Amino acid sequence: MPEYVRRMATLTARIQGLWKLPRVQLAGELHCRARLRPGESGSLDEVELESCDASGPERASIAQAIERAMPLPLPQRPGVATDIVLQFIAHSEPNGSRHTSIEPAAE
Repeated sequence: MPEYVRRMATLTARIQGLWKLPRVQLAGELHCRARLRPGESGSLDEVELESCDASGPERASIAQAIERAMPLPLPQRPGVATDIVLQFIAHSEPNGSRHTSIEPAAE
């Protein structure tokens, strides 16, 4: 498995397990693009939520999940620290259940 695919699978699974949406009915489908700027040793220098139609509590839940998922999986080649862009998607079903997904986003 290529290194990038392994790192993204590890990171998205870790964040997905920590992402807890507020207990409110979502008004339609939520889409939020998050740019993670990695620092040294897997730390996180910055999280920027771009193109995000989430409310304040929903945005906070995304940022908290990312922060709790630290450290970032490190690349095998030192010095390769590029931004990581993830797409967060959530929606509610008529019965009240909610579905979430996170995947790498195209630049």
